[in-house]
Amino acid sequence: MIKHKNSEKLQVKAEKERLNEIIQFVDDILMKAHCPMKTQLIIEVAVEEIFINIASYAYVKMNSDENIVEIECGVLDHTIYLSFKDKGKAYNPLEKKDPNLNVSIDQRTIGGLGIYMVKSMVDEISYEHLDDTNILYIKKNF
Repeated sequence: MIKHKNSEKLQVKAEKERLNEIIQFVDDILMKAHCPMKTQLIIEVAVEEIFINIASYAYVKMNSDENIVEIECGVLDHTIYLSFKDKGKAYNPLEKKDPNLNVSIDQRTIGGLGIYMVKSMVDEISYEHLDDTNILYIKKNF
């Protein structure tokens, strides 16, 4: 959970076309914090995976003009804090079973590889559903 006052928030429609705006928002914060480029690229991959999943699935079959995603990002003591909030259908991506990488591609089930990558790249990731809101938290040290 983001618990400091140095974080910034951005709200955008849950539309794939908004990805570059979100990446720029996060990159600007990380550059100001002198985050190493390698860590910044890791965060970009995580942001892309999570946002595209929200844009693709959170509001499917919902009659909602409020398909908004709120991204909060901050850096404190060489730690990046990110959260993604949406009011789409409740879904905890961390409950999805990790893919079996020891079988051939044609034997794997579809889905789950992206969130598996994110989990393996960050230091902490958690999910909660609070007040009809999905909230995914990420923490990455640098």
